[in-house]
Parts: sequence; structure tokens; C-alpha cells
Amino acid sequence: MHKSLRQQILEIDDWENDKTKILHTMTDSKYSFDLVIQRELREDGQMEMGICDESSESLSCGRYMYRAIATNSNKSNNDLISWYNQRADEIQTTANKSSELVV
Repeated sequence: MHKSLRQQILEIDDWENDKTKILHTMTDSKYSFDLVIQRELREDGQMEMGICDESSESLSCGRYMYRAIATNSNKSNNDLISWYNQRADEIQTTANKSSELVV
């Protein structure tokens, strides 16, 4: 996750049920898109001090793990997250079935 996006996420004040949507533009681009940001309390109860390694795909800071979904959809945050998670589950199930067929 890029350093500027990490900082933008950490500055969010408007959370609704640990979800929010922000407008984002990539560096040197004139096009923008929405990012649906979801945060979850860390299960291990640990607190991160500062920002994680910049090469990481996710962000763990303080008590939360943050994830982002880039979209141009008009779906609600909850609907989009549900759809995205369902899609990921279907891909994982297909991958597991494929690996079971290989002998």
C-alpha cells in the first residue's frame, strides 16, 4: 500500500460500522475512483506502533487492520464488501477443488 494512501486512511474520522468510502486518485493521474475502506479490530489484541512495512498489501496500525476495495460501483459499502467477500470465497473454493483433482 502506498505511503500517501496509508496516511489518508489513518486520517479518516468518519467511520460508519467500521466502514467508509473515500475518493482516491493515483499519483500523476487525472482519473479518480472510490475506495471502500474496512477496518477490523485485530484478533490478537496487539497494538501496532506506527505504520507497517510500505510493501505490505494491507495496513495494520494501532488496534485495527485496514483493507481497501477500489470500485466505481454505486453499491452500498456493506453490499460491496459482501459481494467482494463472496467472490473471494468462490475463487478459493474453485482453487481448492482444482488442487484436489491434481494427483
